[in-house]
Amino acid sequence: MDSIYASKPQSDVASAGEYYGRVLRLKPFILGDRAMISRIKGTFTHQYLGEALPEDIMVLGHGQMHSVYSVGAIDDSIDGRKIHVALRVVKKRPYMLEGPDAIRELGAFERAFNTHKNPPYFTGIVAWNNEGPGKLHRQSAILITEDISQGKALRIVPKFHEDREFVMRANPDGSPETFFIDPFYYEDKLDTETGEKYASDEARIDLPW
Repeated sequence: MDSIYASKPQSDVASAGEYYGRVLRLKPFILGDRAMISRIKGTFTHQYLGEALPEDIMVLGHGQMHSVYSVGAIDDSIDGRKIHVALRVVKKRPYMLEGPDAIRELGAFERAFNTHKNPPYFTGIVAWNNEGPGKLHRQSAILITEDISQGKALRIVPKFHEDREFVMRANPDGSPETFFIDPFYYEDKLDTETGEKYASDEARIDLPW
C-alpha cells in the first residue's frame, strides 16, 4: 500500500529535538517582525475582546474548536525558505500557559514529526504577557504554526472520510501532500510530557509591550 505521507529526503529525517529546534530558531525572527507582532496582538483582541479584525490579517478557516488566521511570513535562517505563519486559536477562550490543553497539542505535533506524519513546519506557543483586559491576562496563549496554505495560495482539502486529523494540499507542481494538523480528533495523539518544553522561557514567545 502506498503511503499517504509525502516522502522526505534523507537529510530531513526526523531527529530528537529537530522540531523543537525550529521553534528556537524562528522565535527571534517572529519577535523581530513588528508587523507580525502587531497582527498577533490584533488576533488576540479580535478573538477574545470582540474587536474588529485588522485588515492585514487573513482568516484561513474555522473548525469546531479552533479558528486559524494568517499573520504574514518569515525567512528560515538555515536555508532562507519563506515560511508563512498562522495562528491556531481556541474559539471561546484562550489557551492557558499553566493548563494542559496547549501543551498536549504541542507534544502531539512533535510526535507527529518524529513519526513522519508531516505536521506543519513548526508549532509553538505565544503568550499575551500583559494584564487584562477582559479574558486576557499574562497566562493567555495561542498556538503559532506554519500556514500550509501559504496565504490561501495553495488549495487545502480536508480528509473527513479518512483520518480527520489530516488534510491534503495541492502543491504548485500538482502533487498532493498530506499534513497532520489536528490532534484533537483522537485523544491518544495528545502528549503532555513531550509538549512541556514549548512553554518554557527558552521557547515561548512572549508578546512585547
